[in-house]
Amino acid sequence: MKRFAPWALLFLTVLGLLFYSGCGGSGSDSGGTRSVAAVTDYDGNALWQVDGLTREVITTTPVGVNPISTAVDQANRRIYTANWGNGTVSVIDMNTDTVTHTIIVGANPHDITVGPGGTRLYVANFTSKTVSVIDTTTWSVIATVPVVGSPSCVAIHPSATYACVVTQSTSGVSILNLANNTITDNYTVNNGPIDMVFSPDGTKAYVSQFTGATVTVLRTSDYDTLATIPVGNNPFGMAITSTGDRVYVTNSSGGSVSVIDTATNAVTGTILVGAAPSSAAINGSGDIAYVVCQNDNNVRMIDTESNTVINSINGIGTRPRDVALFTESR
Repeated sequence: MKRFAPWALLFLTVLGLLFYSGCGGSGSDSGGTRSVAAVTDYDGNALWQVDGLTREVITTTPVGVNPISTAVDQANRRIYTANWGNGTVSVIDMNTDTVTHTIIVGANPHDITVGPGGTRLYVANFTSKTVSVIDTTTWSVIATVPVVGSPSCVAIHPSATYACVVTQSTSGVSILNLANNTITDNYTVNNGPIDMVFSPDGTKAYVSQFTGATVTVLRTSDYDTLATIPVGNNPFGMAITSTGDRVYVTNSSGGSVSVIDTATNAVTGTILVGAAPSSAAINGSGDIAYVVCQNDNNVRMIDTESNTVINSINGIGTRPRDVALFTESR
């Protein structure tokens, strides 16, 4: 029997029913660096850091209750987790691998995103139907922005002027002005959207639709639908390559990853990965995609040239949920 993350179960009840490193598949980068995978351990209340080259655990840091999302600010040497179970954000100092701040946000925060320059954090509070804006100089919530529906994702546009807030329960996308923290527009995308990624040039957005088994491609000039791409069952998290040529989509119920060619808006490959994949991230070299499989307690490593699973990081806590990547010296 498949286990779904709490937000997915809540979403179904309401309806009535996811950076960049790697060389030759090794998980290392050129220039003497390595990829590190930061993975949230949902049931273990911890953030794991794993060496992408050796696949060994570097450190495990206790955080808040049920960390469901993570984000990395490498420039400022911080890792963040959104903690679903107790409505907090944990701030981890990458130099000491300890929590330096715990910030109270809304009920059931589901996603956390680092703003331009790292001075702001944006947290999607699923049950509160708000976005918390955190000032990282004072570690205080400076705005609580109401949205229409339960937000699951905050994606910042490459222009750094606005963000899209994906709202599952109303099947919509809201536009958040980053200058004044207000919602300026709302659009409908249908079928329980969960995650969003932008093309590098910002002209397109890709939205995974949990109940539609599809990914919708939006034109960001007006947020009209350009294409609807069939993928696997219950698509969750997504990652886009740095060149924007491919999108990797985790299909929770199908235990697979769909690979979308963005030039043709077609699936060019389906990769079996394991039970309940929920999140994906692509390294800076673009040759390795990391995929979290919640029910297998592991992270699969996919060679993006052959689109095959080449390695597995096993024994990652109890129900890992999200992964973010950063690089450091070997």
